[in-house]
Amino acid sequence: MIKIYHFPNTRGLRAIWTCEELNVPYQVEMIDFSPEYRLSPEFLRISPIGKVP
Repeated sequence: MIKIYHFPNTRGLRAIWTCEELNVPYQVEMIDFSPEYRLSPEFLRISPIGKVP
């Protein structure tokens, strides 16, 4: 199963659409792009520069 990290109105929708069309099982993990979250200690442990690829 593929895990898709997604935020509304982003290109993650393309990956979801592709999985739907190809009948590939997937799981959507919603993420928070807010500046508050990106600068939180929890997120900075994952991405020390506070950026989302």
